Amino acid sequence: MVRIAIPDVPIVVAYLAADRLVSATGDETMTTDKLRGASIVAIAAIGEPELFKIQLEELGACVTLTSFRDHHTFSDDEIKSIAARVPADGFAVCTLKDAVKLAGRWPGPSRLWYVSQQLVVEQGAEEIDRLLKRVLEARAAATTNAS
Repeated sequence: MVRIAIPDVPIVVAYLAADRLVSATGDETMTTDKLRGASIVAIAAIGEPELFKIQLEELGACVTLTSFRDHHTFSDDEIKSIAARVPADGFAVCTLKDAVKLAGRWPGPSRLWYVSQQLVVEQGAEEIDRLLKRVLEARAAATTNAS
């Protein structure tokens, strides 16, 4: 539709894909294949928490989603309640955004993990490169002119 209305507009198709799991404390990583068949308590205080759940399910996890409105401030009681629902053989997994809020407050006994995302460009990588080159050239010119 965009191509018909504006034939010269560059089109880029990109998405975020799960890359690996990182402990909220940042001291350990593991591959997402560890989630296949695992029971997951997913924690998401983002705009569309269902998409996070779907991403984990696509990795083969059995997901129970605990969602909150975007930018939620977690109370100590909420954190304790979520941690208590994590099965002994399961995982507590959140977004990076939520790991920043929860890492120092997570009571255990399970470890808290977040999903590290990777940008995948399906179409239009050359358009992104062209745009970045223009931005960098403009920045270099501005720096030169300011000197």
